Amino acid sequence: AQSVVGAFASEVGLTEEEALAVSACFGAGICATRGICGALSGTLMITGLIEKWTTPEQKPVAYEKGKEIMDEFVKEFAHINCAELLEECGATYSAVPSERTEEYYASRPCLGIIKFCAALLENRLKNN
Repeated sequence: AQSVVGAFASEVGLTEEEALAVSACFGAGICATRGICGALSGTLMITGLIEKWTTPEQKPVAYEKGKEIMDEFVKEFAHINCAELLEECGATYSAVPSERTEEYYASRPCLGIIKFCAALLENRLKNN
């Protein structure tokens, strides 16, 4: 979440510090619960800021467009939950964090997912 939100902070009027703070709890599937992918959550957050969906009347459009993003994500990765995404590559979860090495990152789908999410947002910015 922080990777995506931080990368697009200036595009939506946030400082890097604000972006990292607002998305801090969304990593590792929201608070390390292995729920919805943090990169996907960050993509939805930035989309809301790009589109400036702030009123109750805008909720149906926000939900529709957000669901389209989620559908694209599922089409690409088959799942939206961190646990399932990591299971696909054989990664396991432990309460004790693994050392962050090149091998660690190479064994996980996260970088590819972040790149995919960044491309979705870049397209949205171009079309907005």
